[in-house]
Order: sequence, then C-alpha cells, then structure tokens
Amino acid sequence: MRWRHDGSEPRWARSDLRLRHLLSLLFAPIFALGGVLLLLLGAEATATAGPPPTLYTALAVCCFLLALVALVDLYVIRRRKREQQRWHRSSS
Repeated sequence: MRWRHDGSEPRWARSDLRLRHLLSLLFAPIFALGGVLLLLLGAEATATAGPPPTLYTALAVCCFLLALVALVDLYVIRRRKREQQRWHRSSS
C-alpha cells in the first residue's frame, strides 16, 4: 500500500507541498524577469566593453530554464494536491 509507514519512509517520502508551492510562486516570475533583463543587457552590450553578449544570452537561457522548472513544479504540486483530495489525505 502506498500510504503505510513501515520503515521504508525515505522511499515513499513526500516534500512539503505548501513550501514548494510558495517557493515556485515566488521564483518563477523572478527567474523570468531576470531572463528578460539579461537579454536586454546582452542586446546593449558591446564586444569591446564588459562581458561578451553571448554570456548574457547564456545566463538568460539558464534563468528561463529555471522559470520553466518552477512552472512545471507548480503543475506537479497542483496534481498532487488533487490526488490528496481524491484520497482524502491531509496536505501536511
């Protein structure tokens, strides 16, 4: 059975969904905004002064990927909360 506690909890352990939800809600827009700002900095950068424009682009891609991970995590959290409601389990 999926919900029993018999000493194998690390295998069946779940993270704190409320905290994950809060962190994903907080960081998804921050990473998206950071990616946009880095793209704008890359567009304004010149090859002679400061870091190369490709560095800004690479960092922007990393920020967008992290924002995507946060959005996917929000989807997973929503699905797990619906599963808990369906099986009448508490969210804690």
